Amino acid sequence: MKHGCVILADVHHPMLEATRGLLDAIFRTVVMVSSRESLIEASTKISPDLIVADLALTSSDGQRLLLKPDEQLKEFKMIVLGNYYEKDIVDSIMRKGVRGYVLKRSTATDLIQAVDKVLNGQPYISPSVASE
Repeated sequence: MKHGCVILADVHHPMLEATRGLLDAIFRTVVMVSSRESLIEASTKISPDLIVADLALTSSDGQRLLLKPDEQLKEFKMIVLGNYYEKDIVDSIMRKGVRGYVLKRSTATDLIQAVDKVLNGQPYISPSVASE
């Protein structure tokens, strides 16, 4: 059975399309956005089951998504896609209210498991982060 809605946020179109292909299999609706502002707007209008966002997603003023978390996003379950392998950096990201962290290079193998765990109330960090 498919879940309701996920918002996928990334500025890189090829990454959006590849990730959407994975999410289409488990969500009825995948909404794609490419800026922090559009993510916040879509989240408040749609109230998704999950947000999957690129850590590098920025606003028009260059502010990164998680360096200044918005109150509107804290109420949603969120998985971040990033390139950081360092456990202390990932732990810092998770302390900001993120429920899952998937390495971009591991999206194809880790994202489905991350979605399952996060939607069931469990945290998820790509195994290669935890082992390094």
